[in-house]
This record gives sequence, C-alpha cells and structure tokens, in this order.
Amino acid sequence: MKANFALWIIKSLKAGKQIAVVDDQLGNPTFVSDLAMAMIKAFELNREGIFHVGGGDQLSRYDFAIQAAEVFDLDVSLIKRIKTSDLIQASPRPMVSGFITLKAETQLGMRFLTVKEGLTLLKHELQSNGRN
Repeated sequence: MKANFALWIIKSLKAGKQIAVVDDQLGNPTFVSDLAMAMIKAFELNREGIFHVGGGDQLSRYDFAIQAAEVFDLDVSLIKRIKTSDLIQASPRPMVSGFITLKAETQLGMRFLTVKEGLTLLKHELQSNGRN
C-alpha cells in the first residue's frame, strides 16, 4: 500500500517519532472506497457532470492526526501542533480545501464516511493484510 498522510502518521507514531502537523489547514479527508463507489454509482445511474466526493467531516490535519492516533491506539502526545507558516513548503497550500458533497450525496445516494469510520476501516484492512 502506497504511503499517504494517514499511513505516514501511523508509521511515525508506531516508531515513537514525534510529528509536527498543521492545525490551520482544513479539509475533508476521503476514504478511497467512497471515491470508488461514487464512480461506480455515477456509471450505473448514468449520471453526468461534476461530483465532489469527500469525507463526511471537515477538520484540520492536526485533528485528523489525533483521531488516527486514537483509532490506532497510539501516543497522541507525539503529535505537535504547528501552523502552516512554521513550515518551509515548496508551494503554497490552501487553508480550506474541503468539498461540498451535496450533489453526490443526493444524485448518487451516497453517505460519505466520517474520519473515524474511515480510519476504523483502514485499521481493519491493515490488520487483515497483516500490516498492523
């Protein structure tokens, strides 16, 4: 499985590493299975147009990291809260990057997973693959 933000958090905290995570960038993390299901439903229902697909919660990257630590029973004290301005990034990041998913919810009949639900499924998937 390719590393992503959630997997980076889990791997780092399991190794006992302190991580710095911004608390001023907001988004709605998307569980990839929700995205795949939205694509299937759009095809099956013959829907056209643009559908915004995203997780059921909008929260900061810091709050996401805290929830990931809690779901995976990891040490939340290793997560350090920082601001985007504390980072030296090659390119600017949007401060709010979430989607309004009402069209996908209504026209595709979707209910997108909350962060806790998505992380819990990730935990079960990793355990069933022997990676956790």
